[in-house]
Amino acid sequence: MKSERAIDYISEKSVPVTWMPTDEQAVYDFDAMMAVAMAEEDATAERVEQDKKSLEALYEIQRSLAEGDINTAQLLVSDMICGLEESVAG
Repeated sequence: MKSERAIDYISEKSVPVTWMPTDEQAVYDFDAMMAVAMAEEDATAERVEQDKKSLEALYEIQRSLAEGDINTAQLLVSDMICGLEESVAG
């Protein structure tokens, strides 16, 4: 889970498991479902931000092409490809 908000929520809602011999923690099903919902919301928000950045880059490429500035358009496409490759790689 990459959502700091969800991780913090789980940490806050964790309760000690007293019937286990070790210091284990557990969360109630409702709290686990809330954390998953938070993580999904955060992932969606992150995707929207990435899409906005991609859209801005595409607009800039479109402007460069409309002005006949092929070199800038090529650089922007290369930057966008590198960013997508990094995103896909992890």
